[in-house]
Amino acid sequence: MLYLKKDEILKILNDEERRKWFINEGIQAPPHELKALSVLLEEVGVKDIVTWTAEASDLYDCQHLSQEETDEKDVKDRLELLLRK
Repeated sequence: MLYLKKDEILKILNDEERRKWFINEGIQAPPHELKALSVLLEEVGVKDIVTWTAEASDLYDCQHLSQEETDEKDVKDRLELLLRK
C-alpha cells in the first residue's frame, strides 16, 4: 500500500530528510514504524488504515510475548473484533 501511494505521500512530506527516509526505508519499515506510516496513508486518502494497523500491531505484540504472558482469550477477542470491521 505504501508503494502504491508513494508519489502522493512524497508530495505531502515537506521535509527533504523525511522524503529521503521514506524512499530509503519507509516502504520496507519494521513493525514499530508502521503506525506512523499508516497516518501518512490516511493523509493521502486510505480510510481506516490507522485503526487496522493499530490492531495488527497489538496482535503482533501479543504473538511475540511469552506464552505465559499471552492471554489466548484476549487474542481471540481482538481477532474477532478486527474481522467484524
